[in-house]
Amino acid sequence: MGTLREILVEIVRREFGADDLAAVRTLADGGRDQGSVAPTAGAEVAAFLRAVADVRGLDPDTVHASFGRHLVAPVFAALPVLAKDQSGTVSLAQSVNQWLPMVLSALVPGINVPVVDVELLDLATVRLRFPGSPMLASLVDGVLVGVSEHFGERINVVRLAPRGGVASMCALEVRLDAERRGAND
Repeated sequence: MGTLREILVEIVRREFGADDLAAVRTLADGGRDQGSVAPTAGAEVAAFLRAVADVRGLDPDTVHASFGRHLVAPVFAALPVLAKDQSGTVSLAQSVNQWLPMVLSALVPGINVPVVDVELLDLATVRLRFPGSPMLASLVDGVLVGVSEHFGERINVVRLAPRGGVASMCALEVRLDAERRGAND
């Protein structure tokens, strides 16, 4: 598995082609001059995804969610232990603080791994709260959809207003549909 940026580059190449990839790279990297301080990994990924949205004329939330969904397959392929012993999306979400450090350190070396507040509301619903921007919430939303597809499930992800109106916190509620299995079964 490559870095997060390498995986995103491959997704753009596969989904949109070499010309769009070149335009995205130019736009994402164009704001930096040679002498500037290198951006953090999170800022670099955010700039890359913003550039995809601009080049393709898409809504940034949609781009973040789509890329989150596309990240699941390469991560699960490189780290099959993630899905091992998990019964589905809700159980994987419940154990996020056990596996997230391994995944993030593999994708983004040196990143500070946030602690996710996990609350199991019932057997089919989990609430996740974590620090980050609305775009990160969209990315996580997409990851959850990708995970549910991996397990052959259908889920609903609802973005909640953060507690106390703290803008730098994200809150998502993940609910397994009553009809657990996806339409492809």
